[in-house]
Amino acid sequence: MRWACSSPWPARNLLGDTGKQAQQRGHVDITGAKNILLIGIDARPGQDPAELVRADSILILHIPASHNAAFLISIPRDT
Repeated sequence: MRWACSSPWPARNLLGDTGKQAQQRGHVDITGAKNILLIGIDARPGQDPAELVRADSILILHIPASHNAAFLISIPRDT
């Protein structure tokens, strides 16, 4: 099964006012391990906007609970 987005993905502020509140309070503690998905796309010059855009880079960033290291895992696009 293959999934694709057929229309532009709308930009949204997923954090709401969280960032503003954190700046007002000062330092924010982040605890526990974190996994962050990083996706990079590269639209081609002259590409038809109706065409599907593929992710060129798919990476998972893992930060362990100790926060003393970071690990990147690259996932090949055609898997």
